[in-house]
Amino acid sequence: APHREAPAGAPPHARPPAPGPLPPPAHTAQPRDPSTALTPSARLFDCPIVGGDLASTPPGTPIHLSVTVAGTPHPTRGPVLRSTAQPGDAVWVTGAIGNSFASGRHLTFQPRIREAQWLADTLGSDLHAMIDLSDGLGRDAARIALASNTRLIINHIPLNPDSNTRSPLQAAADGEDYELLFTTPPHIQLPPTVLNTPLTRIGTVVEGTGCIIIDPQGIEHDATHLGWDHQ
Repeated sequence: APHREAPAGAPPHARPPAPGPLPPPAHTAQPRDPSTALTPSARLFDCPIVGGDLASTPPGTPIHLSVTVAGTPHPTRGPVLRSTAQPGDAVWVTGAIGNSFASGRHLTFQPRIREAQWLADTLGSDLHAMIDLSDGLGRDAARIALASNTRLIINHIPLNPDSNTRSPLQAAADGEDYELLFTTPPHIQLPPTVLNTPLTRIGTVVEGTGCIIIDPQGIEHDATHLGWDHQ
């Protein structure tokens, strides 16, 4: 999906869908053309549908849809990795965190493709590391920490206004935010919004491992495993 291209700063340029397996027509109503749903987002991000594949299986087999999206790295910056955060870096996030699944935003979000391109264009090599927040702020921040052999300390989390919790720890575990978490040198100053999307400095990279969240009372919490685990 296009949101997976965003944290690399790589705008999508092609997507070959592979819907299937589909039940035989004799056993089900005519399935909708998958391109009907894919075309609007393809046009929005200038990402043409370039082909695909179909498969058929016996009745009762669940239907699934697989989509591969190819992206182009930034022409001068190159791809933005998880493994290049440095001790002393500032930690930033786009948008707000929490309550995505309960509110339904996980079905209506817009990938931060253009914001990622703006960051790569504007910061160049000062955009040190980046990841999209799909499994939870705590766990995804820890992935940057693990890849970079550092620790991320987060002391401020911008919560969505409709969040059903004001707990930063719960928001860090919710997942499905699809925002960008990125690091820059500490002297970098960014505008409060880019392309109508808020940018918030939320913490610091230090030596160590994992992710620590400091709550409003000043208590430190190990947030390394807050969020979804795919294992």
